[in-house]
Amino acid sequence: MDKVYRRELLAVIAAAIMLVVFLLPALRFARREQRDNIRRDEVASDKIELEQYFNKYETYPLKFNASPHDYVVVMKDEVGATGWFVRARLENHHDDKAGFDEEQGRNYYYRYVNPTNSTFYEVCGGELRCDFSGVRE
Repeated sequence: MDKVYRRELLAVIAAAIMLVVFLLPALRFARREQRDNIRRDEVASDKIELEQYFNKYETYPLKFNASPHDYVVVMKDEVGATGWFVRARLENHHDDKAGFDEEQGRNYYYRYVNPTNSTFYEVCGGELRCDFSGVRE
């Protein structure tokens, strides 16, 4: 091998290594974000089930299987829950944020919270609105 060919080969190898070094973290982030989107969709589905329950019984349940996520009742009366949230643990970090999601006809209050070193996505319902003055576990 002559020196020019060797240098070109080393340059190509170095470029390939740099591409892998910069591309892999982005791919990992994208995969985690895809799994987080699935979790957000599952929580939205739980919200729909809870609203259907409310339409049938005129109250929210005190216990609800939102597995693998958490259903937390934060307000209740003698009949059932009046304020609750469904919580999913996310893999990617999000800053604390609360808002109202109108996309895809969802129309619900949500928030991202970071107690400890984990990020949670919470969808709130009943009388509870997902702001940071609400009760949080």
